[in-house]
Amino acid sequence: MRDRDLDAALLQDRHFYRYFPDELLASQRRLLPGSTGEMPKHYGFLRDRYSNRGLLIRNVYDVRRARGYTLKQSLDHYIEKMLRGRRAEAPIYTSRASSYFEQTLELPNAHGTRPVIVLMPIHPRVLAVMRRHGMGGEREKLRTYLAGLEA
Repeated sequence: MRDRDLDAALLQDRHFYRYFPDELLASQRRLLPGSTGEMPKHYGFLRDRYSNRGLLIRNVYDVRRARGYTLKQSLDHYIEKMLRGRRAEAPIYTSRASSYFEQTLELPNAHGTRPVIVLMPIHPRVLAVMRRHGMGGEREKLRTYLAGLEA
Protein backbone atom coordinates (compact mmCIF):
# COMPACT_ATOMS: atom_id res chain seq x y z
CA MET A 1 0.00 0.00 0.00
CA ARG A 2 2.76 2.36 -1.00
CA ASP A 3 2.47 5.23 -3.40
CA ARG A 4 4.27 3.95 -6.45
CA ASP A 5 4.39 5.15 -9.98
CA LEU A 6 2.14 3.36 -12.44
CA ASP A 7 3.68 0.61 -14.53
CA ALA A 8 4.56 2.19 -17.86
CA ALA A 9 2.63 -0.62 -19.61
CA LEU A 10 -0.56 0.74 -18.07
CA LEU A 11 0.24 4.22 -19.34
CA GLN A 12 0.78 2.89 -22.87
CA ASP A 13 -2.52 0.99 -23.10
CA ARG A 14 -5.61 3.10 -23.86
CA HIS A 15 -7.88 0.35 -22.42
CA PHE A 16 -6.90 1.52 -18.95
CA TYR A 17 -7.25 5.28 -19.35
CA ARG A 18 -10.86 5.32 -18.16
CA TYR A 19 -9.84 3.78 -14.83
CA PHE A 20 -7.43 6.56 -13.86
CA PRO A 21 -8.10 10.23 -13.17
CA ASP A 22 -6.73 12.52 -15.90
CA GLU A 23 -4.48 14.34 -13.43
CA LEU A 24 -2.90 11.04 -12.32
CA LEU A 25 -2.23 10.00 -15.91
CA ALA A 26 -0.72 13.40 -16.69
CA SER A 27 1.55 13.37 -13.64
CA GLN A 28 2.70 9.82 -14.36
CA ARG A 29 3.40 10.57 -18.03
CA ARG A 30 5.74 13.36 -16.97
CA LEU A 31 7.87 10.68 -15.27
CA LEU A 32 8.38 8.70 -18.48
CA PRO A 33 11.82 8.89 -20.11
CA GLY A 34 12.16 11.60 -22.73
CA SER A 35 14.82 9.82 -24.77
CA THR A 36 16.33 6.37 -25.26
CA GLY A 37 19.31 7.49 -23.16
CA GLU A 38 17.00 7.99 -20.16
CA MET A 39 15.46 4.52 -20.50
CA PRO A 40 16.17 2.17 -17.59
CA LYS A 41 18.11 -0.99 -18.36
CA HIS A 42 15.09 -3.13 -17.46
CA TYR A 43 11.69 -1.67 -18.18
CA GLY A 44 8.55 -3.56 -17.16
CA PHE A 45 6.42 -2.74 -20.18
CA LEU A 46 8.90 -4.53 -22.43
CA ARG A 47 8.06 -7.84 -20.75
CA ASP A 48 4.91 -7.34 -18.65
CA ARG A 49 1.55 -8.03 -20.29
CA TYR A 50 -1.89 -7.21 -18.96
CA SER A 51 -5.32 -8.48 -19.98
CA ASN A 52 -7.83 -5.90 -21.19
CA ARG A 53 -9.26 -5.92 -17.63
CA GLY A 54 -5.94 -5.04 -15.99
CA LEU A 55 -4.90 -8.52 -14.85
CA LEU A 56 -1.14 -9.04 -14.98
CA ILE A 57 -0.78 -12.15 -17.15
CA ARG A 58 2.98 -12.20 -17.82
CA ASN A 59 5.92 -10.73 -15.91
CA VAL A 60 9.59 -11.30 -15.12
CA TYR A 61 8.87 -14.57 -13.29
CA ASP A 62 7.25 -16.04 -16.40
CA VAL A 63 10.19 -14.94 -18.55
CA ARG A 64 12.70 -16.48 -16.14
CA ARG A 65 10.73 -19.71 -15.82
CA ALA A 66 10.66 -20.09 -19.60
CA ARG A 67 14.46 -19.80 -19.53
CA GLY A 68 14.75 -22.63 -16.99
CA TYR A 69 14.97 -20.54 -13.80
CA THR A 70 13.91 -22.80 -10.93
CA LEU A 71 11.74 -21.99 -7.92
CA LYS A 72 14.80 -22.40 -5.68
CA GLN A 73 16.77 -19.89 -7.76
CA SER A 74 13.84 -17.48 -7.72
CA LEU A 75 13.49 -17.76 -3.93
CA ASP A 76 17.24 -17.33 -3.42
CA HIS A 77 17.15 -14.15 -5.51
CA TYR A 78 14.01 -12.83 -3.79
CA ILE A 79 15.39 -13.45 -0.28
CA GLU A 80 18.74 -11.82 -1.11
CA LYS A 81 16.97 -8.79 -2.57
CA MET A 82 14.57 -8.64 0.39
CA LEU A 83 17.41 -8.64 2.93
CA ARG A 84 19.47 -6.10 0.99
CA GLY A 85 16.57 -3.69 0.53
CA ARG A 86 15.01 -3.77 3.99
CA ARG A 87 12.85 -0.77 4.81
CA ALA A 88 13.16 0.85 8.19
CA GLU A 89 9.49 1.49 8.80
CA ALA A 90 6.22 0.49 7.19
CA PRO A 91 4.14 3.26 5.65
CA ILE A 92 1.17 4.78 7.42
CA TYR A 93 -1.96 4.30 5.37
CA THR A 94 -2.82 7.92 4.61
CA SER A 95 -1.41 8.00 1.12
CA ARG A 96 -2.64 8.42 -2.44
CA ALA A 97 -2.63 4.63 -2.74
CA SER A 98 -4.82 4.10 0.32
CA SER A 99 -7.17 6.87 -0.84
CA TYR A 100 -7.65 5.15 -4.21
CA PHE A 101 -8.03 1.80 -2.47
CA GLU A 102 -10.73 3.12 -0.16
CA GLN A 103 -12.56 4.77 -3.07
CA THR A 104 -12.44 1.44 -4.92
CA LEU A 105 -14.00 -0.32 -1.91
CA GLU A 106 -16.84 2.19 -1.93
CA LEU A 107 -18.04 0.89 -5.32
CA PRO A 108 -18.88 -2.70 -4.28
CA ASN A 109 -20.18 -1.43 -0.94
CA ALA A 110 -22.55 0.93 -2.74
CA HIS A 111 -23.95 -2.07 -4.65
CA GLY A 112 -24.37 -4.24 -1.55
CA THR A 113 -21.41 -6.45 -2.40
CA ARG A 114 -18.89 -7.42 0.23
CA PRO A 115 -15.39 -7.19 -1.22
CA VAL A 116 -12.94 -9.98 -0.46
CA ILE A 117 -9.28 -9.01 -0.19
CA VAL A 118 -6.69 -11.71 -0.65
CA LEU A 119 -3.10 -11.08 0.37
CA MET A 120 -0.40 -12.78 -1.62
CA PRO A 121 0.74 -15.89 0.25
CA ILE A 122 4.31 -15.96 1.47
CA HIS A 123 6.40 -19.01 0.65
CA PRO A 124 7.37 -20.88 3.88
CA ARG A 125 11.07 -20.46 3.16
CA VAL A 126 10.68 -16.68 2.75
CA LEU A 127 8.49 -16.52 5.85
CA ALA A 128 11.17 -18.31 7.89
CA VAL A 129 13.80 -15.76 6.79
CA MET A 130 11.42 -12.91 7.60
CA ARG A 131 10.89 -14.26 11.11
CA ARG A 132 14.63 -14.75 11.69
CA HIS A 133 15.25 -11.13 10.73
CA GLY A 134 12.29 -9.60 12.55
CA MET A 135 10.49 -8.74 9.33
CA GLY A 136 6.77 -8.87 8.59
CA GLY A 137 5.67 -5.76 10.46
CA GLU A 138 4.35 -4.21 7.25
CA ARG A 139 2.01 -7.13 6.68
CA GLU A 140 0.67 -6.85 10.23
CA LYS A 141 0.14 -3.10 9.79
CA LEU A 142 -1.72 -3.86 6.56
CA ARG A 143 -3.95 -6.36 8.36
CA THR A 144 -4.68 -3.80 11.07
CA TYR A 145 -5.48 -1.17 8.44
CA LEU A 146 -7.80 -3.56 6.59
CA ALA A 147 -9.54 -4.57 9.82
CA GLY A 148 -10.21 -0.89 10.45
CA LEU A 149 -11.95 -0.64 7.07
CA GLU A 150 -14.19 -3.64 7.64
CA ALA A 151 -17.14 -1.61 8.93
